[in-house]
Amino acid sequence: MKKALVLTTIMLSALITRSQSVWTVCNSPVTEKLQSVSMPDMNKVLVGGKSGLLLMSTDYGNTFTSINLGISDDVNALYFFNTQNGIMLLGDHFMRTSDGGNNWTLISDVPGKPKGFFFTSQDTGYVACDFGLTFSTTNGGNSWNALTTGVTERLEAVYFKNYSEGFLGGRNQASLQTSNNGNSFTSNVIPANGDIKDIQFVSNTNGYTCGDNSEILFTSNGGLSWSPQSAPLNNVDMDALHFVDANNGWSSGEVGAMFHTTDGGNNWFLDVTNTSREINNVHLFDNLHGFAVCDSGTIIRLGNGSVSIDDQSLNNTSQLSVYPNPATNNFTFKSNNYGSESKISIMDVTGKTVYTCAMVNSSLAINTESIQLSPGIYMCKLESKNSSNTVRLIVK
Repeated sequence: MKKALVLTTIMLSALITRSQSVWTVCNSPVTEKLQSVSMPDMNKVLVGGKSGLLLMSTDYGNTFTSINLGISDDVNALYFFNTQNGIMLLGDHFMRTSDGGNNWTLISDVPGKPKGFFFTSQDTGYVACDFGLTFSTTNGGNSWNALTTGVTERLEAVYFKNYSEGFLGGRNQASLQTSNNGNSFTSNVIPANGDIKDIQFVSNTNGYTCGDNSEILFTSNGGLSWSPQSAPLNNVDMDALHFVDANNGWSSGEVGAMFHTTDGGNNWFLDVTNTSREINNVHLFDNLHGFAVCDSGTIIRLGNGSVSIDDQSLNNTSQLSVYPNPATNNFTFKSNNYGSESKISIMDVTGKTVYTCAMVNSSLAINTESIQLSPGIYMCKLESKNSSNTVRLIVK
């Protein structure tokens, strides 16, 4: 499907699209295929690829350094719970970091050739594997429990809305749903026309999938039914999804295609990506900052590198983090920049401030019920006299 005609259509269509975003190509030091990406904070990005390749940038993609993992398997998945604590699938090895990605520790080996994971907390997670295999953990990946799916197709996509209810998708229309922590599954729950490459929910009711032939499916009733959304291109396989809130989302795929919505998928537009490489994965910190990774070592970032040296010094001064993230009943803000003039603000997906208070100590514990914080995605901002820092919080 990677035809010159499709690429030409992408370029011409993107140039006239009013709601497009512009991505720029970073100076990547590698040429190997890249397939995983995660942003612990607005300035830092980690990129994983073939044969144990792991890169880190702390200056918004201006420079990258290589991290030696000591294992030559592919980095299939990366995720950070907060600025310091992250997890990785390195082949069938489950790894953890507690220092922002500089050092990684082997926790366990995952059976079944895992392709992707989703964790509802730092303890509880699920992996999607070859041959319809799925495993769960309740102890942070120290051990894994085999789940019976009833399918034999490769599973690649997994997303859990909460501790017990989740979806999996994979090759040849394979799809599964569980409402009891994976003790049982219902199959054929997503009416895809081909492979299901990624699944994401932005609330308990609204969710999306992407896959073959530009297919993006949407549910507004928690997955009971799914309907196709209109894509700006046909016959382009899409590989990944990432929504930063209920309205703003991206889907990436073949020939440098990047679909972008600002209204929850009612309309999708083409971004200008400045690459024709297949975009294997995309991760956004917010609707202005993000990275995507491609074949042949290509890395692209949203915008022209809007984080200046001054911005970096301000953000590094604040060092705001929140954990656990995702959170259920309680979460804690932590920062080394606090005082009588420091203020925490929590904003919902519309930008409305739903809670604010002073941060007079290095940590601030909050109960979601006490401040009436319903499940969803929030931006949390710490402001002090000379600096500010923002982190994203997911409440389950």
